[in-house]
Amino acid sequence: MLNVNCGASGIVRVVKENSITGEITHDSTFNNIWTDGGLAYLRNASSQDLSYPSGLSYGNGAHTGAHNSVTELAGYLATGGASGESGNNVVANDGTICTITHTTKTTVPARGVDWTISELGLRSKVDKGVPILTYTLTKNALGVPTPIPVKDFEIVTIYYTIQLQYPMSLPPIAIAVEG
Repeated sequence: MLNVNCGASGIVRVVKENSITGEITHDSTFNNIWTDGGLAYLRNASSQDLSYPSGLSYGNGAHTGAHNSVTELAGYLATGGASGESGNNVVANDGTICTITHTTKTTVPARGVDWTISELGLRSKVDKGVPILTYTLTKNALGVPTPIPVKDFEIVTIYYTIQLQYPMSLPPIAIAVEG
């Protein structure tokens, strides 16, 4: 059995704020998935040339079926230029594992009309022509896909945190093969 601690994961937080009173009217957190294209992006980039996603797309549609092959939002609305904050690279006590976190944030100002947000995705650039790397439907506290209605006077801030964990180096491992 190989014991290689690596992976790519993510979590999304959507916060709505009343632009008049400053009151927080919604705050939810849920997981996302990396698409096949997003995993290929990670696979082809070394840790030295990996650029963090800078485009956060939001939409009001929903893909049905498996989401791993999604390349675009079903009901694309816009891609916001996103500011990012990278966490410190954390190396495990034994010096073999590196964990990188990066949070992408975009704020959608009050739009003057009611609208709905139901899906999100990260892109490597602020460009609709670039396929999404991650995909998620907005979800309620039970993890059930649930669109988030937004009033005309509400501001939406989306925090999209990705985490990458990979081995710093792999020692030679003997693998027993049967048959």
